[in-house]
Amino acid sequence: MLRQPSLQNLRKVNRDVIVPDEGMKLLYVDYSQCEAGVLASLSNDKKLIELYKTDIYTDLAKNVIGDSSKRAEAKILFYRYMYGDETLPKKVKSYFKGFKTLEAYTNRIYGTLKEKGKIGTVNGNFRCKYVGDDTYSWSLSHVIQSTASLIYKNALISVYENVPNAEFLVPMHDGTLYQIPEPHFENVKEKIEETYLEEFRKICPQIKGKINSGEFSQ
Repeated sequence: MLRQPSLQNLRKVNRDVIVPDEGMKLLYVDYSQCEAGVLASLSNDKKLIELYKTDIYTDLAKNVIGDSSKRAEAKILFYRYMYGDETLPKKVKSYFKGFKTLEAYTNRIYGTLKEKGKIGTVNGNFRCKYVGDDTYSWSLSHVIQSTASLIYKNALISVYENVPNAEFLVPMHDGTLYQIPEPHFENVKEKIEETYLEEFRKICPQIKGKINSGEFSQ
């Protein structure tokens, strides 16, 4: 984590403050709808999986906000749902209740936490319930975010081990900034993309993952 300056939170309009070494180009790559895709895959909700192929947030904006262009606002609503925000408007709650398999999956997550007092991913990474805490809403977020973090970590390691000329610079949100020699840029970019998608597929085989990638200045 870089704090001074906080490069992870750098706005796009300020990206020109970061420049590559001579003869190098910067590549930024991240997962598209990462947590939404993980949620769709782990819950195996066919309706949610189909929406992931287009854009879950846009559909949420269209059907709840009434304006498909308000994708950013809809994304916030999605995360509030995943975090177990019980103050969500009724229209939002009603929207998510339409995903029956997802609702059943969420209830199983809550039930596991209630029964065992802890919840985790398939690889561990458990979080325990506090003594006297009767809330379970955070458990869904823990499972999804931990799984997404595992996928991202695996992608970082795999690129490091298998993609020459990809110089890791800094993680930014759920994405990564790489420095690549100009003559190899397109070839290395393609290999990084393939690696990220493959690591996503290993843990979420029900869906085909999506990524955003391009020159950092874009």
